[in-house]
Amino acid sequence: MTAGRTHVSTWSRIYGLGSVYAKTLRDSRLAFLIVGGLLASLMLSGAAGFGLAYATAESRTDLANLINSLPPVMVGIYGTPHPLHIETLGGSIGWKTGPSMALIASLWSVFALASTLAGEARRGSLEFVAVSPFGQRRIALEKLAAHVTVMALIVAVLTLTTWASSAIFGTLPDDAIPLDRSFGFALWVGLCGLASGSLAFALAPFLGRAGAAGLAGAFVVIGYFVNGYQGAVPEFARIANLTWFGWTVNHLPLSGQSDWLSLLPVAVVASALFVIGIEAFARRDLGVTVGVRWPGMPAAALGLR
Repeated sequence: MTAGRTHVSTWSRIYGLGSVYAKTLRDSRLAFLIVGGLLASLMLSGAAGFGLAYATAESRTDLANLINSLPPVMVGIYGTPHPLHIETLGGSIGWKTGPSMALIASLWSVFALASTLAGEARRGSLEFVAVSPFGQRRIALEKLAAHVTVMALIVAVLTLTTWASSAIFGTLPDDAIPLDRSFGFALWVGLCGLASGSLAFALAPFLGRAGAAGLAGAFVVIGYFVNGYQGAVPEFARIANLTWFGWTVNHLPLSGQSDWLSLLPVAVVASALFVIGIEAFARRDLGVTVGVRWPGMPAAALGLR
């Protein structure tokens, strides 16, 4: 008796069954709703709060005078060392809320890409897929493609939300944020997230899920804060320039200033780290990692010697 072949439709291969990409995309639905919804909520709440609190030109002038009188250590607390046009809706969001959105997207990407291969390898579930005809490079590539797809969807949602929030809550003509500036901001958030996640993705085959997430997460958080405080502490500028937050410090599309070229090295570094992660996963044994010794209390201080 001859068994019939099972045919998988094209749509199922894209979204449903039939590929590692489709499975990973389906598994990422909840993450997309949470991260995309959180970023959209932050944008809408920030625009609503500013539009209601500063509805007149006089109140905007008082706000700008107040911010300009603050010391740099307080101005940089939100991650933007040199805010522009703080008296506009876009400038205010770009100073107070924009960097935190990039931080949220970056940390989510770090934990997602640190676990997408290393986590399954540790649980042993990836071994069943690795012995299939797919090959390890294809597995890594399709899992990575699913994460990039979800990030692209988040960029699209954030673009539309940014544009809509300015149209709904803007009270003065300068509050309008066109689609190109909205996209420039959302693209910056997405690229920062992908660059941060690519670092964890490249480290995961060597250090495992926890080690990769810990080192990449620490790099992101430190880069975020030193970039914000480089105006108060000039020595921090050297450290900030090692991170994508420092590279794109002049890209402030919500404030009317764009630096598209600064996004190019972010995309190049992310692509290079993704290639390293794919090749490392393909060439190394599954689940074989190097332990990372984290700082801790000396044994003598704990009374163990």
